[in-house]
Amino acid sequence: MHWRKYLVVIVTLLAFSIPGWALDITEDIDGTNANLTTWGDQAGEDIVYISPDGGATTISVLNGVDLEIYPGVEVRFTGEYSLIIDGGATLTAEGTVSDSITFTSSTHIPGAWGQIIFEGDNAATRAVGNFQYCTVEYGGDPDSSSYPDGAAILAYGYATLRVENSTIRYCDGTGLGAHYVGNPNPDSVYFNHNQIYGCSQEFVHTIDEHVSSGLDTMPFSCFLPQFQIPVRLYACNFT
Repeated sequence: MHWRKYLVVIVTLLAFSIPGWALDITEDIDGTNANLTTWGDQAGEDIVYISPDGGATTISVLNGVDLEIYPGVEVRFTGEYSLIIDGGATLTAEGTVSDSITFTSSTHIPGAWGQIIFEGDNAATRAVGNFQYCTVEYGGDPDSSSYPDGAAILAYGYATLRVENSTIRYCDGTGLGAHYVGNPNPDSVYFNHNQIYGCSQEFVHTIDEHVSSGLDTMPFSCFLPQFQIPVRLYACNFT
């Protein structure tokens, strides 16, 4: 009968029109609400909005919290805000070849949002970050936090950061940054097989204190091989 055909059509249209799951992050993540520590663990094209309350410009993932972002999630900054990963906290954003993770803004303008910053004042308590198959775009506003490097993703101090198989593009300032207050293990910052383009600068590394001898033998295949920098870079593409 005709009504059955129409019912099938209506159900099919509804199935394709239901919006995906969305989450608003408006305050620091302290681990007391487990729903805020896994972004995108539900079906749909998930969107996480970064929009701090009360005039704040940052959202912090506090010490002891493990934040995991699932493949397919879009993290959308609604203004010039930054995400701070405190010492002792972790952020894991592991996408896949077919289902990547995107960090972007509501406005597609370079510098529309700030930075993702991994802190680490000492070796015992450090932030840990792992990005795989991610796209990071339109970030790097240098005025959005107290850190000197306008990097979209920044490792500070003794933080541990790995960025692999990812694209960093259209940033105001730098795509990736490492700013040290001490002398961490060279493997603590590892950038491998990334595409970086459309940024004001492509990589910033500064050293506030000493660097131990022998670091000039580090393997570099793509960027600044003449400098003694405790950062490993492999097969990167800066354009």
